[in-house]
Formats: sequence, structure tokens, C-alpha cells
Amino acid sequence: MRAKGSMTSLFNNTSLSRNKLTTFGILIFVVAAEFFLHHYLTNISLPESLVKGKGKVCVVVRTYHKHASGYYRLVDSLTSLMQQTYTEWEALVFQTDDVPFPELEDIIANLGDSRIRRLNLGLHRYSHGESAYSLTDKAITHCSEESKWLVVTNGDNQYHPLFLSSIDARSDVTTVNWYTRYSLMMRPKREALCSRWDGGTCRVNRFQFARTDLGSVILSLDRWRKESLKFSEQVPNSMQDGQLYSRLRNELLWKVHHVNRCLFHHNPNPRSCNAKGGIWKEHGSPPWEGLCVTPEEAARDLESGRYIAYHSTEEGSELNCMYRS
Repeated sequence: MRAKGSMTSLFNNTSLSRNKLTTFGILIFVVAAEFFLHHYLTNISLPESLVKGKGKVCVVVRTYHKHASGYYRLVDSLTSLMQQTYTEWEALVFQTDDVPFPELEDIIANLGDSRIRRLNLGLHRYSHGESAYSLTDKAITHCSEESKWLVVTNGDNQYHPLFLSSIDARSDVTTVNWYTRYSLMMRPKREALCSRWDGGTCRVNRFQFARTDLGSVILSLDRWRKESLKFSEQVPNSMQDGQLYSRLRNELLWKVHHVNRCLFHHNPNPRSCNAKGGIWKEHGSPPWEGLCVTPEEAARDLESGRYIAYHSTEEGSELNCMYRS
């Protein structure tokens, strides 16, 4: 269900006049967005037959200093793990670059969950192509011996409470659909700023290169160890996850179980941005991904005339976006 006017306060049509971006509208938008996110997370369910996970899950969390604050915080990502209905998991959090992240210790300590611990792998200069996958491989070796499953994710991502419960113990990998921003699978819509989301932001997980996402899968850690797998042995183009996952499916013939529901947010993305009270902002230049900005920043950009407001309807709610004019 959707409250009347729930997501139209800021952008009620594609040519919204600038003087309608009011403080009242911003407040209504934020409240409605929070209501929608809560409604969505509490009403989705999985068949009982899918809740088959057995053994501990090791969740390797890659993070850096920008996850300390803003719309996409490490604390929110870790909280989404703490809210899992499947409770047999551990989370290993490590830093992917050499920029100080002084808040990291307190973020973990303040959560007060012994399943979450920090891995100190040292400070290393970040390279976009390598994307800290060598460190990721090292972090995986710290998973406890009793862990049977593996999830690798980033510290700004968030999970539905039923994500880990979706494990199919008869398969080598469980995949779920996910909410995302622009990616290679949307190449034909590269220039269709904002309007490319008219069909929704959920993507079907094909467990193939450019058709999957790092954190959208639950892997057999037993088989991972047995086959001595490593992300860092792929071509260093920042898409080592898709390369390796394609190999698991096509060459190593891992048995895949697909859950056809969106249980994962690869952040930032338009849907989560709106749900957190932000506005999704896009411009026609690489990497065409967009970013989440505050309503105040959105108001300034609209006032300047450099951006145009846009909204589309997705799953009963309106997606609020703005793009460079």
C-alpha cells in the first residue's frame, strides 16, 4: 500500500516548478519514504521450503572511511546483518585503503555483537582495477573453520532480514535479485537518465559476468577452500567478482539455486536513496551511475536550472530523480 501523495511531495511531474520544493514537501517526502521502506521490509516473505541454511555463514565486509557517515553507513550495513532471521553468522570487517578510519573501532564496539569483529590487515593504497581483492582473499582465510558459507560485501550495502535464510544447503551457491544503480547490464539505457528506472531498480541475478553482484550471492565456503579460489587471480579490472562467478557457473559447474526476490541493496541506488530521504541525481558522463543527495542539495540544483526533476512509478511508489539539463 502507499499513503496518498507518499512520494510526490518533491517531484509531482517531470517539469515541476522550482517554487514547489518546500520545507513541508521535504518533510512529507522523508516520512513517506521511511514508511514505505518499513512496509516493504516487513511484508516480503519466503516459502518455508527455502529456509534451509545449515552451518555458519562468514560475511566478509569491505569498508573505508566514507562509510562512517552519510546515507550509506557501515553501522547500517552491519545492523542489517544483526537483523537476519538466520543467526548463525560471523562478520569480518576490514579496511580497503590507506586513509585513516578512526571511527571503525567504535562503530563495531558500539553495536555490541560478538559475531562482528575487525580484521586489521594493514593500510594499503587503493587501486580501482585491483579493487582490494587481494585483501579480500586474505580476509576470507580468517573465516572460522566451522563456517560453511561465504558472503563478500561492501560496508555500504544492506540486506533484507531473510537474505541468509534463503540459503539452499543442497546447492553450491544461492543467488538473490538485487537493487542497484547503473551497471553494464543497462548499457543500452546509458543515456536515458532517470527514465531508465521506469521499469524498476531490481535486477535479476544471472550469476554471470555483468549480470550479478559481489554481495548478492551466498557461496559454499567448503568448496571455495577445496578449490583454492581467489578473486585476485582474475583480470584486475574492478569486476573480478563477475569474472569469478561466471567461472564457477560455466567451468567449475557449481550448482546454483536462485531466489527470485530482491533481498539485497547494492548501495547507493535510486530506491534506497529515496527510502533514506535522499534524491537520486544523475548526469550524462562516466560512470553514469548517479549519486544520492540531500533534499537541500537537490533544491539548490533545481533552483540553478542545471537539473530537471523526474519521477517514475515502481512497485506502488514513486522514484524521485533529477538529471542534468
